[in-house]
Amino acid sequence: MTKKDEQIIKNAEEQKIPIFTLVAKDSCTVDTLYDYFNHCQNAGCSQEHLKGIDKRIQEFEQWQELHPLKVKEPD
Repeated sequence: MTKKDEQIIKNAEEQKIPIFTLVAKDSCTVDTLYDYFNHCQNAGCSQEHLKGIDKRIQEFEQWQELHPLKVKEPD
């Protein structure tokens, strides 16, 4: 988790804004992140935001490739 992630979570908690968390062990996360990327791209989000999503997609894919036995359907 990055410092920016920590700050986003902290600010959301302080303002009582709901948070939704994705974990790489969930087999549905990569597809979900791709969908989010596409929605953000269609909405005209900044390239910086899109690059951040793309980086996270790569991290999730890499983790899943390295830990295939830990990847499972969500509970």
